[in-house]
Amino acid sequence: MFIFETDSKNDKVQQMNSYTYVYNTINETKSANGVLSCLHCNNIALENCNDPKNSTIPSTVCERDGDLCYSQHTPFGVIDRGCFSVNHNLSTYVCSCNLCNYIPITEMPYIFLSKLDWIDNVVDLSYARRLRKSVLKEMSCLRCETNSSIVNGMNSMDETNCLEGNMFYCGENEVCAVKAVKKDGYMWRGCVKQPLYNYWWALCDTDLCNYDAVASVYDVL
Repeated sequence: MFIFETDSKNDKVQQMNSYTYVYNTINETKSANGVLSCLHCNNIALENCNDPKNSTIPSTVCERDGDLCYSQHTPFGVIDRGCFSVNHNLSTYVCSCNLCNYIPITEMPYIFLSKLDWIDNVVDLSYARRLRKSVLKEMSCLRCETNSSIVNGMNSMDETNCLEGNMFYCGENEVCAVKAVKKDGYMWRGCVKQPLYNYWWALCDTDLCNYDAVASVYDVL
C-alpha cells in the first residue's frame, strides 16, 4: 500500500497536461530503479481510486522495462489504474458505421489526441447507434483474424493488418471492433457487444504518476 499525496491543484493540472500522448510520440523511459511502480486500483473496488489525493492507494511494480503507468477512463466515470505496455497488452478500438474497423496495427492502441476528441467520439458512437435503431439499418464490419508472427515472411501488408477478411453484418446491439497485440502481430476485426465505447487513456512514464482524477463525458456536456 502507498500513501499518495499530490501537489497543489495547479501542479496537478500541469502534470495531467504533460502525460497524455499519441502512441508514436511516447518516449518509453525507465525510472531510476529500472521498471516503473504505478498506482494499481479501480473505483469499483476502491472508491479512493477516483482521485488518489491524500489517500491510501495500492501500487504495483510493472513487469517490463518498457511498461508505462496508465489510467483508463470509461465515458461514465469508471476508472482503472496500473501498468500498460503498448506492445504487449491487448488493445481494442470500436466504431459504429459501415466497414469502419480498418485501422492498421501501427495505430494500435488508438489513443485520442485530447479529452475533447475522446468525448466527441463517445457522442458520435451514441448517435450512430441510435440512428441505426431508428431506421432499422444493418451495419457491416470487416471480419478477419491474423497473427503475422506465425505467417511466412511473404505475407502482404493487407494480410499483416487483417484487411482481407469478409464483410459481416453486426447485430442490433453490436459495434465494429479492432483488437490487437502489437508484439505478436495479432489483429482481430469483427462485431462486439462490449465495449460499446472507446476508453480515454492517460499514459505516463514516471513512478506513481497515474493519479489523474476520474474523467467522464459529463465533464463538458
